[in-house]
Amino acid sequence: MKNRLFIIFCLTGIAWGCLQGQTQTSVSIDRNELSRNRVYQWETDINCLPGENEENTRRAFLWIPPGCEQLKGLIVCGHNYIEEGILEDPLFREAMTRLDFGEIWITPGIDPGGVFDVRTGAQDSFDEAIHELADISGYDEIRYAPVVMLSHSAQASQPWNFAAWNPERTLAVISFHGDSPRSTYLCCNHFNPDWEDRTIDGIPSLICIGEEEWNEFRVEDSFRFMKQYPGSLVSLLCNAGRGHSDFSQEDLRYLIRFIEKAVQYRMPAQWDGQSEMALTKLRREEGWLADRWHKNQLPSARTDSYGGYPGNREYAYWYFDEEMARWTESIYTRERNKKKQYITLMQDGRILKPHERLAFVTDGHTMDIQAKVVFTDSTYTRLSDAHSIEPVRIKRIAGPVHIINDSTFRFSHYRPGTSHNRAMTIGLFAFAESDIFYGHAVREISWRMPVRLTEGKPQEIKFPEIADVAIGTPFIQLKATSNRKLPVQYYVRSGPAYIEGDRLIFTELPPKAKLPVKITVVAWQYGSMVDPLIQTALPVERSFYLYSR
Repeated sequence: MKNRLFIIFCLTGIAWGCLQGQTQTSVSIDRNELSRNRVYQWETDINCLPGENEENTRRAFLWIPPGCEQLKGLIVCGHNYIEEGILEDPLFREAMTRLDFGEIWITPGIDPGGVFDVRTGAQDSFDEAIHELADISGYDEIRYAPVVMLSHSAQASQPWNFAAWNPERTLAVISFHGDSPRSTYLCCNHFNPDWEDRTIDGIPSLICIGEEEWNEFRVEDSFRFMKQYPGSLVSLLCNAGRGHSDFSQEDLRYLIRFIEKAVQYRMPAQWDGQSEMALTKLRREEGWLADRWHKNQLPSARTDSYGGYPGNREYAYWYFDEEMARWTESIYTRERNKKKQYITLMQDGRILKPHERLAFVTDGHTMDIQAKVVFTDSTYTRLSDAHSIEPVRIKRIAGPVHIINDSTFRFSHYRPGTSHNRAMTIGLFAFAESDIFYGHAVREISWRMPVRLTEGKPQEIKFPEIADVAIGTPFIQLKATSNRKLPVQYYVRSGPAYIEGDRLIFTELPPKAKLPVKITVVAWQYGSMVDPLIQTALPVERSFYLYSR
């Protein structure tokens, strides 16, 4: 007897590319899911607002670069979808290390609506997280450090509203695959809080919109906003050839450079960390202007400084300087008038159609999901040689998943827990870069695992308490067992450590870390969907401390 779980793969996107190659190209793995890049050294519960259910506490997680002597800024994100993939990408973390910026990730989000509504406690939630993390980490400057708020999709109006209520603290705003400020094109029954006399004047702000999700309403809303608030500084990056739930290495480099420019132009050379930083307000007249993106069309006016811009300034986007304006323009130029290429999945030798269900069965020993990425024609029914010479690459977007190789993805619980749908949503994307003939191609691969298996024999985990560990210990062995003789797996909810098999590997502590440092490890066993059926075990967590010898 088998109990099959059907997973709906959402395959979205398309286009950009290169020279004609072979039907099967090599697939390289972008290991942004490497365990040490998924470390957050501290966590705190946010008690002023409830989570999504009784078992799902609202939590804020903090990562500080290991060598950071003084924190200079914070990237703050909620838990919509793509944010965690950006925060944990090695390229992004390397850049934040250079800048001495920390990262705060809040799950399931700063506030229930995802819009930063102060009436429902968003400001209280943010303030509680900030002050608690400052207390437990030893980095007191967290209380005052300038913030870059970055959010995606259903939470992408959040950064605009945060900046309106916290203008002196906001270094920059990033709405990634999201909304124009005060957009009339909001999703998820969202609304625009009344700003009254508030503005975001002088704060550099970036809207990123993928070509495959492009909508003219979003552009029109931003022009209306800039006319109503002439002191606002709004940049646009159309991710030409891309979709809604993916990000490229160039996207990451662009975001990093945008943040670096905000640091360069706004932050003082010295700061004592004991009060809010005096950020310089920028002026639109001191930047550069560029036309919006037009699909397969030349810009209506050349990119130039504000004073030299020959087009209508009311319909131009602002950029820090010539570098950012011309970089944006070069992305549009590179992707203009390219042929489309198409990628999708193949399982058991059969090409899967978009939105086709993929059967997944676990026996409690393996949580692997098998699928191969292939190039096809536009019907997604036949393999094709018409594609770029670039290899297909796979990246993690979000969720409880590890990329094992080019055709194996492994379900693995992680810090949001095991008790709600958001924590069980897996997101990957496959993509092929463009070349001189073909445009970029992208396919999202997403599915949601059931929170628990409820059929069959009940299962329990025994997980011995863990004694405190001296700093300098390289690792410890974890020894949880299941009464059904199934292998128990683990994740680190918070603390300077990561999992390799049954080992808990310790990472370097930031120099000002307040000792002792708490580590929380969770043991889990998902159960079996084949005879004998076994239910999901309740997870068991153990906490202990790293102490100085």
